[in-house]
Amino acid sequence: MEAHNKTVQTMITSSSRPLYRALCTLLLCIAVLWAMPKSARAQLLVSEYSSDSVGEFNATTGALINPSFITGLNDPWGLALSGNNLFVSEGGRASEIGLYNATTGATINDDFITMLNFPRALAVSGNNLFVANFLGNSVGEYNATTGDPINPSLVTGLDNPGGLALFGNKLFVANFLGNTVGEYNATTGAPINPEFITGLNHPKWTRVV
Repeated sequence: MEAHNKTVQTMITSSSRPLYRALCTLLLCIAVLWAMPKSARAQLLVSEYSSDSVGEFNATTGALINPSFITGLNDPWGLALSGNNLFVSEGGRASEIGLYNATTGATINDDFITMLNFPRALAVSGNNLFVANFLGNSVGEYNATTGDPINPSLVTGLDNPGGLALFGNKLFVANFLGNTVGEYNATTGAPINPEFITGLNHPKWTRVV
């Protein structure tokens, strides 16, 4: 009788192991999904120059999420993201950088940085925000938390800079009318090679991937 009970117990235990493992796997998956940050969603933000807005799309499918994610802008151009902070450059008469909540689109400070000269491209590294002033022929550096200037004339003598990219401590600047991409020290602004790439045709944007 005792041997029979042991046999039955062994059979029950053996048959329950796969179910137990499946249950553990399910619970683990639920825990991982619960722990995933909301910012991990596939969110694509697009600045629309003529409609003075930023629209929100699904980065996986391209489906429209919110065409009026941010509205009331003034010639929006460049976008940069730092954590949940979204920086938007506004050219035209505004010539400023606005700060918005990247999840909701809510305004944090629409006059985050002012008195610029047709800002276009933006780039963020740590707590440093770099701004390409298209008509000012310069790149300025600002505190990404407060908006305070660190060096508004970090790089000067450019030719309508329209694109920025960071790679380590190197800052690449696309000169729209100069048809070049220059390479600069991102800390000091000192030129490494102002004609790093030449022979281009009105370069607008740069990205290191």
